[in-house]
Amino acid sequence: LMLVGVDDSVGAIYKALNRTNQLEDTVILFQLDHGTAEKSMLWEGGIRIPQFIHYPNGNLPDTFDGLVSTIDIGPSMLDIAGILNDPIDPDSLYEMDGKSWWDAVDSPGAWNDRCLFFEIFDDRALRCGCDKYMLLSSDSRELKNAVWYGWSGFEADQTEALFDLCDGTGLYIDANPSRSSPEAVNIAAEQPDKIFTYSALMKCHLNKTGAREATTVAPLYDECRLDELKSEYDALISGCCQWTTERYLWVFPNLFYLCALWAYTL
Repeated sequence: LMLVGVDDSVGAIYKALNRTNQLEDTVILFQLDHGTAEKSMLWEGGIRIPQFIHYPNGNLPDTFDGLVSTIDIGPSMLDIAGILNDPIDPDSLYEMDGKSWWDAVDSPGAWNDRCLFFEIFDDRALRCGCDKYMLLSSDSRELKNAVWYGWSGFEADQTEALFDLCDGTGLYIDANPSRSSPEAVNIAAEQPDKIFTYSALMKCHLNKTGAREATTVAPLYDECRLDELKSEYDALISGCCQWTTERYLWVFPNLFYLCALWAYTL
């Protein structure tokens, strides 16, 4: 009955807009609930949903492959309405942690390198392009779920997981009952460099948002980005390891990682 009610209500609004000649210049955003067994979990079935935009006068493309989130709805709608920024008093508007996709949808490849962060209870996840990284707590439902199913690369004491959601193809793998999910294969052990990078990126996010523990410090809404993290990383490594020569790195490669780990605990 709920679906029938939604269908009737949306249909009534659509007909009213069409009857009053406002349909072509009205933004209609419609998205679905998860409705899967993974709801309230960090698997793709629990954090990924379809979203549809209707705005004929906006000349939007048929699809947009960039990474977007529900937190982008507010900034995007304000941007379309022309009130995202006040040129006279830019600090007068409420700061939001999403961003507008309005200018990005016409640019192929835009936002493909964006990173999105997710959390449920004490578990955390981030999605950067085709990569998905998970930071798992000792009581993680996702971990118990993976171990119970016998998925590859998962142990009972696992704290991190990494998945290639494109399976090496560069294209996101849609849900398909005829094949196993890319999240059924944890490749963390095979990609230590990526684990190190995404662990640092997650730490950046947690430090900015105060998501791990209560804090009196106001959260920062500017997102943690891989390119910015790399710049800070290079600067820290340069200062920390300026005494380390290529000879030492060749003989003692762990010096580099030890130095990097020390730098990121500052």
